[in-house]
Amino acid sequence: MKLIIQTQYEENYGAHDWDGEGECPQRWKFKGGATYVVKSLPVGELLDGGAERIINELRPLIEDDNESYREYLIDWSVADDCDGDGVEEWEKPWVITRDGGSFVATRLNDMYRENFVESYTMLEKGGRMDYVN
Repeated sequence: MKLIIQTQYEENYGAHDWDGEGECPQRWKFKGGATYVVKSLPVGELLDGGAERIINELRPLIEDDNESYREYLIDWSVADDCDGDGVEEWEKPWVITRDGGSFVATRLNDMYRENFVESYTMLEKGGRMDYVN
């Protein structure tokens, strides 16, 4: 089984010209989103609230909210491994695996360069460590 997570990005256009004084102007615009897929999960791991536990582990690594940018979960679902990832053909989902106590996100992003693979260890608030491309 796999867990499919959809997010939404927003950008605050008011923050571009903000001088840091007073309250930041609020002009939020939707800017797409991302798909994260956790594959090959045992069915037993998803029962009895297991999917929610995984979501609760990943949420602080994915979500971010600051004066100029935010990303947040909008939906998640469980699907069979043989089903698609719930994305359009042109989308490039992040595949999440567990490496010891950390989560690693990897994707094939060959839109501009053939066989271009990105990978990083996920940190809180969308942070990235050990980014490789």
